[in-house]
Amino acid sequence: MIQEQEVRDRLAAFLRNDISLEDFKSWLAAHSWNMHRDSPAAARELVGRIDLLLAEHLSGYRSEAEVRSLFQRWARPHVIAIELTAPGVDLIGSNAPRLVSTTTTATAATSCPVFELGLATL
Repeated sequence: MIQEQEVRDRLAAFLRNDISLEDFKSWLAAHSWNMHRDSPAAARELVGRIDLLLAEHLSGYRSEAEVRSLFQRWARPHVIAIELTAPGVDLIGSNAPRLVSTTTTATAATSCPVFELGLATL
């Protein structure tokens, strides 16, 4: 099993030049080969994006500088929380429902954040 944060931590180590790209690739291969069995979806998605980028680099479609630039975006997630209420609802001292949304890290394939919406009573 591999966790998303482990992958992000290794990406950060590569970006700080603590490890080489080859060392990162070796670590990723050793820790992700059977991740489809028990790793969280977020970790599988991140590793899938990284694997694709590394394959593009290996094939000569991307330089190490391009790889580094894209890894920079993926090293740390961006989370935004927004609270929305219905017009005229006074939330002070009430249990009125609030609509809460959060974003996940935007990927290279999507230029806008992905929103998850849920209704919660806070």
